[in-house]
Parts: sequence; C-alpha cells; structure tokens
Amino acid sequence: LQARKAEDESVREILKENVGRVLSIASIHDILTHDAEEMGKVETDVLLERLRGNLTALMPAGKSIALQVEGDDLQLDAETAASVAMVVTELVTNAFRHGYPEKNTGTVTISVCQGTLIDTIIVSDDGCGFDPAKAREDRLGLSIVRATVQDKLKGKLHIASSPEGTKVSFDFKNE
Repeated sequence: LQARKAEDESVREILKENVGRVLSIASIHDILTHDAEEMGKVETDVLLERLRGNLTALMPAGKSIALQVEGDDLQLDAETAASVAMVVTELVTNAFRHGYPEKNTGTVTISVCQGTLIDTIIVSDDGCGFDPAKAREDRLGLSIVRATVQDKLKGKLHIASSPEGTKVSFDFKNE
C-alpha cells in the first residue's frame, strides 16, 4: 500500500524490494515447516523453484529476464536451507536491479553443484557486469550475503564480473 502511494520512484523501489524479501522469507517458512517437518530435510530443487516464482514477480518493470534453476538436488537441514534461500534471494534481486540497466532481456541462472565435502551454488547473469573492487560494502543486500555466507554457512563468497555478466558463487559444507 505504501509503495502504491509513494510519489518518489526510489522509495517505491525500496518498498518493492522489501516486499520481495518478506515474500521470500514467507516461502522459506512454508517450505521449512512442510518439508523439514515431514522429511527432516529440505530439497534444493523444491526450495529454489518456489523462490524462482516469487523472484520472477520482482523483476523490474519493462524487463524480460529469464530465471533458470539447474544442477544437483541437495538435501539441506532447515537452518542451512533458510540461509541458502536468503543468499540466493539477495543475489538474484541484485542481478535484476543492477545487471540490466540498458538491456531489457537476459538470463539469470541459479546452479547447484554437489561436491564430496563442499557444495556450491552459483548465481550468474549475462548482464553488464561491475567492478567488484568498487562494490559498496555498506549496501544492505551485499552485507546480508557476506554475513550469511561467512557466519551462517561457514562458507566462502566468490565474485567474478566482466562486461559479459557476473558470476557469484558461495561454497558451504553440507552436513
């Protein structure tokens, strides 16, 4: 309601972004209460497909960016699944908001790679790229990503970017 009434476009965008975070958290909660209670584990394909639906609704107006999910299906405990979902939500939202300033079409891909000891999730886009060294550390989205990967997942965040797009991966131990 506040977003619809806001006269300032930047205020509308901030409110829309926060609505997306709330919807993602609600989806995560639904999945965790249903799947984790029944099976004790959360399947990444179910989790990421549900997030994909919510995130697609947050695409900037006038853009047609495909959001794909591919790779392995991991079994995660509820806490790990919540952290993974939060990081993926922020990375996809960042790709939508910042990756396509001059293009109206593109593809963002979420790839899940199961390892022997360490699993990896990659969010990549074919957008304009950016200089990771100049990324503002005070941005809420990137701060959430870094803190969640390091503190909750005990993993590492990797960012590679060029004018052909950006690839952000995070590794974590799935116990």
